[in-house]
Amino acid sequence: MQKSGKEAGQAFERAAAIQTNNLKEPDDAAQTLTEAYKSYRKDEPEDAARVLEQAIHHYTLKGNFRRAATHKQSLAELYEVELGDQKRAMEAYETAAGWFENDNAEAYVYIVRLTWCDMLMRFVLQPSQQTLPQDRRPHRSRRRLLQSHIQLRTGGEELDKQQPHEVVGEGVSSESRHVPSRDRRRRRNEPSHGELP
Repeated sequence: MQKSGKEAGQAFERAAAIQTNNLKEPDDAAQTLTEAYKSYRKDEPEDAARVLEQAIHHYTLKGNFRRAATHKQSLAELYEVELGDQKRAMEAYETAAGWFENDNAEAYVYIVRLTWCDMLMRFVLQPSQQTLPQDRRPHRSRRRLLQSHIQLRTGGEELDKQQPHEVVGEGVSSESRHVPSRDRRRRRNEPSHGELP
């Protein structure tokens, strides 16, 4: 008879405890905990999150932040999809993006940033459903993620609209962009070179 997801997860947890305490193989234990996470995910998502956090903690202690970031991204998806906990999901996505960035994994940073910022934009559009972190001041990395999202989505156009005085075309000085309207009318009426007045 096939074991349920919960029973399988519990079996993997017991095996991980043996690997840690008896066999002194913490790397193997972390891998076994990720198997427990897979078993728990559908039926017991909170247990799945708990064991995956233990595995992530092991990888961060070992300095393996690429693997930790990958699992943190999976944890964020678990919070978002299985548990519907948007606050914890966004915090996990943010952490994963930071770890990927520190490991120079730019492609993964791009994916996680878009996911995080898409979630944030949904909250902006639906403020009644917000479950964002309680602090009112945006964290520096959150601002950077949002700014990156705006640039990725608009090609920088949105930032240009917000700061028109800082955007100057090639070969055009900022002074020439602010010619008084009377002077502009006078210049339009002046004949071009080679024309008779």
